[in-house]
Amino acid sequence: MLFLWLPSLINISPIVFLLILTALIGVYYVTYSGAKHRAILSAALFIGAWQNGLWLEFAFLDVTLGYFLFTFLLILGFTSVKKLETPGNLLRLHIPWILLTIWSAISVTKALNTEFAVGGPARFLLVLVIFWAILKCTRTPKDFQFLMACFSAFVLGQAVFGLLQFKIEGLKIGVIDDWSSWMWWRSRGSFFHSNQLGIVLLLYLPVVLRSLINCYLSKGKQYLYLHGAALILGAGALITTRNRGSWIGLAFALTIIVMLDMIGRGGKVKKIAMQFFGVGLVAVIIGAVSYGDIVFDRFMNSDADDQIEGRQGLQVEAIAVIKDNPILGVGYNNDRFYTSTIFVHNVYLLVAAEIGIPGLLFWLWFLFEIMLMSIKAHRSKISYISNYGKGFIGSLAGFCLASIPGPDFWINEHVQLYFWALVAALVSLMRIEHYAKKQLEARKLQEKKKSFFESKYNGNPPAEEQKPGLTY
Repeated sequence: MLFLWLPSLINISPIVFLLILTALIGVYYVTYSGAKHRAILSAALFIGAWQNGLWLEFAFLDVTLGYFLFTFLLILGFTSVKKLETPGNLLRLHIPWILLTIWSAISVTKALNTEFAVGGPARFLLVLVIFWAILKCTRTPKDFQFLMACFSAFVLGQAVFGLLQFKIEGLKIGVIDDWSSWMWWRSRGSFFHSNQLGIVLLLYLPVVLRSLINCYLSKGKQYLYLHGAALILGAGALITTRNRGSWIGLAFALTIIVMLDMIGRGGKVKKIAMQFFGVGLVAVIIGAVSYGDIVFDRFMNSDADDQIEGRQGLQVEAIAVIKDNPILGVGYNNDRFYTSTIFVHNVYLLVAAEIGIPGLLFWLWFLFEIMLMSIKAHRSKISYISNYGKGFIGSLAGFCLASIPGPDFWINEHVQLYFWALVAALVSLMRIEHYAKKQLEARKLQEKKKSFFESKYNGNPPAEEQKPGLTY
């Protein structure tokens, strides 16, 4: 066990920092007036990517305070008296991920550094704690709305950190090692790298947008300003990360969402979404005045050509590794020993290189199941569910595109944490739809029975019994 303290503006020991942070969360938990599991949920999501403090390093795995909070949250969920069944397709979601975990464990036998390789399957099992903790504590539509508010609060917090870093030169909120210290000109929030903040904002902004639309639809003002501020500042912070892959991914996600709104069924959701689309175009024009030079520089000037050429070379090296080790790969986090840098900037090639082509197929299968669930949510006849379904489809589509140049999901546990939190929200949404359908069916059955008995009492049989040869 290694206690590691990386540089920060807070010049105190890691133990003191951990105690202060734990005390603040304890006070928040005690004084929180609502359900206590919500206090832990909001605290865990907000500090999940905060890296200052005590790190427990085991098998190249960083277990921070956020993981302990999620474990506590999971215990609270299992001790709840009320039990709810989970959607039937939940098993289909777990099978590919468990197979991916098992395959990565088997690939440890091929690793040159087994300590690095063991960190993969350990991390893949750890994120399931986060998934089940959120799923157990998100049971009702109000719980789901609170979860969406937590997502927006997290986005807002990271956006504020990122924009401060962009405006104040040298402000180092978060941590980074000496090797990458030259990249402080890119905003990163509390994440280790700006690309990680970029891809997480890409994942969450489409869902935040749908949360804002839902507030307008339901005329609920409780979280209206929170979602609005998170959307505006989050988009600005995404630009300051200078992460081109996430820019393209978000543009792709929003394009898909707009198309789904245009071809979807009519109603208030479509009308409000089209209004937001118009406002969004105006915001893009205004934003181009402030950030247009940054975007132009990253695509046309800067080091774009050199990076493209360098990353193409890394892809060639990764393909060679895959050809030499097609079944088991070379072990998680061991690609660095076969190439000229620590990893190839392509999550699909990196997965195939480290846990083989079967591992890549399990990964793609996992993404496919999430997309199927998102599409099912979009097709729901409940406008509330369908509205969010569009956001989840956009998030996943943008993520899949941004992962072509970005390996961040595979290499960073904090990106996995927030990815699985989003998946837990999707499953919770489908569970809400499941129970809404059951309640609707029960209500229809009750009305049918009531109609039958009323007809019987009045001496008039129901219409379906008035047939020749039948007597009442």
